[in-house]
Amino acid sequence: MSYANQIRKHCYRNYVKPARDRGDTHIRISAADVHSALNFKNRFPSVINALETDKFWGKYNLGIPAKEGPNLSSTTVLIFQL
Repeated sequence: MSYANQIRKHCYRNYVKPARDRGDTHIRISAADVHSALNFKNRFPSVINALETDKFWGKYNLGIPAKEGPNLSSTTVLIFQL
């Protein structure tokens, strides 16, 4: 499985689905949290790029993400409307 597919699958299972089950209106996904959970090394750009594509937000019917923090950094946070 590609890194991008691993990232998208992890974020759906650990962020999108639980948030929808709770009835949340948005989710915040930290690049650092995803990177750490998947035991990656130096793949922050991969994490962010995988989540910014419509392969993620389009597939799971999310709003186009807003971004906080610097681009392609460990401190980048993506915010999606559910």
